[in-house]
Amino acid sequence: LRKGGFSSVSIDNRGGASAMVRHLLDRGHRDIAFVAGPIGTYDAEERLAAFRRTMKERGVPVPATSIWKGDFTEAGGARAIEQRLLRGQPLPDAIFAANDAMAIGIYRVLREAGRHIPGDVALVGFDDTDVARLIGMTTVQVPMRLLGRQAARQALSLVEGSSAARHEVLSTRLVVRESCRRVPTQ
Repeated sequence: LRKGGFSSVSIDNRGGASAMVRHLLDRGHRDIAFVAGPIGTYDAEERLAAFRRTMKERGVPVPATSIWKGDFTEAGGARAIEQRLLRGQPLPDAIFAANDAMAIGIYRVLREAGRHIPGDVALVGFDDTDVARLIGMTTVQVPMRLLGRQAARQALSLVEGSSAARHEVLSTRLVVRESCRRVPTQ
């Protein structure tokens, strides 16, 4: 995100979130809840915008009840699903958490409630953390090491006297694992 003459490195949040939504839709899911990150956070807002845009492009409505409040923490994800379970609300076909930490909180609560992933609900995240790999969660891989290296290179360039502002957007990649099933056709 370039503002003024500053350099920056970011990830393709929109591309990654769009790829995940297309994946869910292509597997037959239509009732998809999105657990958003904190309001005012660049990554969270980009991922939510991509969710809404991709659903609209595919002709799938996004009712306000499909956007759940989150905060990028495991506890925030747990709270998001606990509220629905306590009210006895039905689960959607799929839950797309805007990061893996929230998805892991949701995973834990669903398992403790005797719900099965992906049998009862598909669950996907964003980041490709070690825990996501361990539990077989479909997610969007973020090149964290490369992000750090590129940021360090830009900082060194500034220290060495470069005044040219550079903005880099690093690609993300959809990683398909066991937490998302195909919905049987009628």
